[in-house]
Amino acid sequence: MSTRLSDLENSFITAASLPDSVERLDQVARSAGDLANALNKASEGVRQARSDADRKIGAQVENLNRTLQDIEDLNAKIPAIKNSGGDIGALLDQRHVLIDQVNTMIPVNVVPRVNDQVSLYSDGGLILLEGKASEFTFSTTGETMPHMTVANGLLSGLEMNGNPVRTSGDTAQIRGGALMAQFTIRDELAIEAQMQLDTVARDLIERFETSGLDLTALVSDPGLFTDNGNRFDPTAFVGLASRIAINSTVDPDVGGDSWKLRSGLGAVTAGDPGQAAQLSAFGNILSDARPIPGGVFGTGNMRAAELTEALLSKAGAHAHAADQRQAFANSAQQQMAQIEAEQGVDTDQELQRLMQVEQTYAANARVISVVDELLETLLRL
Repeated sequence: MSTRLSDLENSFITAASLPDSVERLDQVARSAGDLANALNKASEGVRQARSDADRKIGAQVENLNRTLQDIEDLNAKIPAIKNSGGDIGALLDQRHVLIDQVNTMIPVNVVPRVNDQVSLYSDGGLILLEGKASEFTFSTTGETMPHMTVANGLLSGLEMNGNPVRTSGDTAQIRGGALMAQFTIRDELAIEAQMQLDTVARDLIERFETSGLDLTALVSDPGLFTDNGNRFDPTAFVGLASRIAINSTVDPDVGGDSWKLRSGLGAVTAGDPGQAAQLSAFGNILSDARPIPGGVFGTGNMRAAELTEALLSKAGAHAHAADQRQAFANSAQQQMAQIEAEQGVDTDQELQRLMQVEQTYAANARVISVVDELLETLLRL
């Protein structure tokens, strides 16, 4: 995005140096279109991430309900088989595998009960299984849009046994697992990213709507960048990055006249082909330091280039922090696996030993067989 903005600034400078060049004016329009398209694509990427998270939540909730029900069924079978003198070892192993599956979605605490049964509680205090398995409900939306949230009722929240479940923040009742991760993507990270993109789009649109910048344009006319062809509307801020577009009146690819970049967007005639004042004014507005609404990138005044740099800096910082958390989680997982292996049986290692014993036994059996054949031969002699 910084490259697209730099291309636009350079194209204004190049066009101002030879304002009668149609090719250079066309390049300004196309550079502006490329910048708008970059914001469109970034916004679409965020929207798809939210949609994917919403679908994954639905799949995980379905899997969670099924797994909890299976654990409940095993809880009932284990005492019955044990009381009848049967071996419950395989059933205990199967239940352990199912608990591990739940633990990846919602970290759980396992509480032993009488008759080899267990109860499951989430770290956030939810009773997942206490005799009877709890049931989670969630309505998958599938294709989300930037304006959709849980707060306005356009996206589904999570419920357990008909009661709302907190899915975000320090008080989340499902914190730490894959399920909360998807809710965080859908309801926090993607919304934050969309707001940052919308802020950049708003800044671009409002810069070229600055009063006095283009004396040929009416107060109601949009500037170089538009909200789907219209001026910026503060009441329709959400999702602006997905709608930002170049003003069609100057877009040569849709029949517009790029000479209006030189003469003014509201001009009806091409005017003096050697006049570069309007092009210079358009280019200079990008370097104008102005306050950024919403405080998303701080409270200081910023140029357009500084704003795009701040956007990429935030994205990079979030990515770096996420990599650090992932590395920490991987390290913790390895340590827990090592502790578990030390306290229990490492089935992989035991299988390797069993195969070695089997190979050794087969080799010894072959040696005994050969010796037996030799002895028989000697006796016959």
